Amino acid sequence: MHPFQRTNSGLLLLFLLLSLGGCVRDTKPANFFLLGPTAPPATQRTQDPIVLVGPIARPHHLDRPQIVTRHASGRIQFDEFARWAEPLRQTVPSVVAGNLSQLVGSERIVPYLNIKTTEIDYRVVAIISRFDVDDSGQVLLDVKWSLARPAEETHIFARQSTYRGDAGGDNKEKLVAAMNSLLLRWSEDIADEIRRRQSSEP
Repeated sequence: MHPFQRTNSGLLLLFLLLSLGGCVRDTKPANFFLLGPTAPPATQRTQDPIVLVGPIARPHHLDRPQIVTRHASGRIQFDEFARWAEPLRQTVPSVVAGNLSQLVGSERIVPYLNIKTTEIDYRVVAIISRFDVDDSGQVLLDVKWSLARPAEETHIFARQSTYRGDAGGDNKEKLVAAMNSLLLRWSEDIADEIRRRQSSEP
């Protein structure tokens, strides 16, 4: 074989190996995660209020399926191999409603996407500005929320709340557990306010 042909054959083989290696890297499977209610059952039942959870607004970048890391520089990083199994716009109201059902002891607490009645005692409305992990290993939930009386068309309570927790390093299962924990802490604050309102009402 001519030396030139041997050189071309070697280059072609090298190119094919590099291409194959790139394909192998690109086909790494993504892992999918789902948030869920984690509240324990209530020890005492309330007056079984009807509570509507939502809408809950959030930044547009949280509508993407990838789990988000926010760096101190302001850079946003999307993890292509760690994704949400369902959109956060659906999951977060469902998780909070599920937690509240347990904490308040009412089976009539639903996310606003599933509303089938206009007879509502309380409505939880919120704007989430942060729900991500930062580059220091902390997971953060920053949310402005209010409790409203739809029948009276008034907001009876409003608060800005910030919750933090350890993200668990590179372990995505621990990260998701930490995010569930922050949603539970927020749900506990909402439940406390609902119980306080009910105890003070005739």
